[in-house]
Amino acid sequence: MSDRRGMMCVGAQTSAGLGVLRSICSEGLWWIPFFMASAVTALVCAPGLYCYDSIDQLRQAREGVYQDWHPPMMAWFWRQCLHIWGAPSGLAWAHLVLFLLGGFLVCWRMKQWSPALAVCTAWLLCMPEVQNFAFVIWKDTAMAVAMLAAIGIQLNLPKSRFAKGAGIAAYFLILAYAVGVRVNALPAVVPLAAHLMWSTLGVGKRWRLIAAIGFGLACASVLGLINTFMCYGGLGATRGAPQQTLQLFDLAGVALRSGVDVIPEECKTDAYTPERLAAAYDVSCCMKLLLPMADGSPAPLRSVSWSANMSWDEGVERLGSAWREAITGQPLAYLQHRVAVCSSLLRLGEDCAYYAVVTPEDSARLTGHPGLGAGASVEGCEWVKWAWLSLMSWAAGQSILMFGYPWIIVLVVSIGIAFWRRRHAHASVLMTLAFSGLLYALPYGIAAPAADFRYLYWSVIAAHLALPLAVWLAIKGSMEIEGRDSV
Repeated sequence: MSDRRGMMCVGAQTSAGLGVLRSICSEGLWWIPFFMASAVTALVCAPGLYCYDSIDQLRQAREGVYQDWHPPMMAWFWRQCLHIWGAPSGLAWAHLVLFLLGGFLVCWRMKQWSPALAVCTAWLLCMPEVQNFAFVIWKDTAMAVAMLAAIGIQLNLPKSRFAKGAGIAAYFLILAYAVGVRVNALPAVVPLAAHLMWSTLGVGKRWRLIAAIGFGLACASVLGLINTFMCYGGLGATRGAPQQTLQLFDLAGVALRSGVDVIPEECKTDAYTPERLAAAYDVSCCMKLLLPMADGSPAPLRSVSWSANMSWDEGVERLGSAWREAITGQPLAYLQHRVAVCSSLLRLGEDCAYYAVVTPEDSARLTGHPGLGAGASVEGCEWVKWAWLSLMSWAAGQSILMFGYPWIIVLVVSIGIAFWRRRHAHASVLMTLAFSGLLYALPYGIAAPAADFRYLYWSVIAAHLALPLAVWLAIKGSMEIEGRDSV
């Protein structure tokens, strides 16, 4: 009898808990955790968190003179924010608006499918590995929040022709900004645009998938061309050849692993020796090859610095040719180098996160930080700031939340679940999120210049959106098939 009463009590408590959850969802309060977590992040990090890249971009935004070492599109947009907001913090607030808009719209659509799904997604967007970068002025943040806003708009396009046209225009404008601040966002755009076409075409057309993929590729190509034109034509950005740093990184890795000197003489400093190159080489960051060494002595390599009888363009091409010849001549050494870099980026076999946290204190100590001129910061509430920083420090140091590999695994598993439940109408959304996150991460296999966790920010957000949807489809998919809309 006592066991039966205990079971009835547990059942009553469970029903009460579900009742509270349904009440929260039905009252439209499911979004409160996400907005509150973002408000705390803004409170702690206002007027935005800076790094050296941020300060360099701010200088370009103020001067209106751009170069492609950093994305000119982001500096141009920051310049418009300066005119409107009157302080550098305008860009951070604009990115926060995109972040909130995208998160709200995605959860809103999921609420139509399942209230519990919306609640879980909103809570996942509160996690430290997501909130940590939301107010950092980085191109990685800019790209990720723009992609989040775009997928939110895409999932909530209205049915009326005029409103839908306006929504699609806003959607492609935001995608253009995402590509402009991170050109390697182009592969991640393909699944989003493909899903837009997929959902537009009628069910049952055999060429539907081919048309959707073709549309996605065409959209990515057009956005890439627009970005190139805007950067070098519209904004007149000067070419700084940022790929040279990556090429030197790869050349150093190949040289050390093969024992063959593949580095052009023009790229070696007077202090260069194979031993100094080995001491400076670190798969976690390419810049260690170009910065003074730990003992203060000169770096072994240098960026483009050519002899008087060689033009800059000729030097860039010479380095590019040396890079290509090293890859084709020593493919095994190059592969070993790239595997090591990618393993470091994903933190495979590592016991701590790398470059996961940018704190307000670190930001303020940077030389050239705009300081009070950046905009109003929120004073007081020291316990809130302490709690936020403690949470981020814990997530970076005592958990795997800020490691890359767990979220890549989530994306891969999500694709498997999407194929498994492909007859469900919402499986295509899961596949879109998972493929977008993976296709963004894959190019880093050949292009990662360091092991910064921020490089995977969009992949991390996509994984947080995909995870609850994948679980929901795995549990409910067989019971809630909505037609035969196969992927």
